[in-house]
Amino acid sequence: MNLSQILLKPTAGFTPVSISDCVLWLRARDKVEDSGGAYPDDAENIANWRSIQTPTEHNATQATAGDQPDWLATGFGGQPALNFIQAEEDHLDIADHADLDFNAVDFTLIFVGKFNTATFDGIMLKAEGGGSTGSSGVEGYELYIASTSSLRFRMRSTDNTALQAINTGDATSGNRIIVCRVDWSANSEVFLDGGTPGTKDISGDSGNISNDGKFQLGTGFNSASDSVDAEIAEVMLFRKKVPNVELNALANSYILPRYASTNWTDVTS
Repeated sequence: MNLSQILLKPTAGFTPVSISDCVLWLRARDKVEDSGGAYPDDAENIANWRSIQTPTEHNATQATAGDQPDWLATGFGGQPALNFIQAEEDHLDIADHADLDFNAVDFTLIFVGKFNTATFDGIMLKAEGGGSTGSSGVEGYELYIASTSSLRFRMRSTDNTALQAINTGDATSGNRIIVCRVDWSANSEVFLDGGTPGTKDISGDSGNISNDGKFQLGTGFNSASDSVDAEIAEVMLFRKKVPNVELNALANSYILPRYASTNWTDVTS
């Protein structure tokens, strides 16, 4: 029995909101809507994806039908998922909110999904500063799969310092649990199914990533050259560095039992 199972035993009721400071939880089986506001049929476009059981009901939305991801009734791991197609530039946007602006606050981002080979650097998520123009010097943070299939979590602070953690594992080989964790007193980390993360020392930075713009899923600058091919089942965002015991418990108690063919190696770093 591992440490996470000893300190926090798996239970059927354990979910992301069992962990404190969960500010965003999107799950593809819940609160998904077609353009008419109804629960979708299989392969139907999604116009709204609303967060569940969090203090603010954030809405990931897309009004343009051609840019809407498809809803798959039996997608990632046998469960519902949203299918983002690179060639169609599928993406969803969440309006800016204080919950999603971090500056010097530690935070943790978790993706559960399947990511296909990217022809370009495919961005899964981006939160950018309100004054950005879509340049490489944008403030904020982004998670993307490089064309080499490595996984990268990049932040850029107000002093134009690029802070990038790289995990060299193949993020496109099967179902994945991806975790990005930020501790401004130490490191930025990116995990691929747990285990040993890619890291970047950020202890000397100001910790100011003024991401007061929209929060995007599926693309960064709304173009095919940085869109992503992916099935996304869940997105979770915590306004803290989620400690190892809670991170491992979330994977072992909630994600692995729910989604087939997912894997996790307990985090000890």
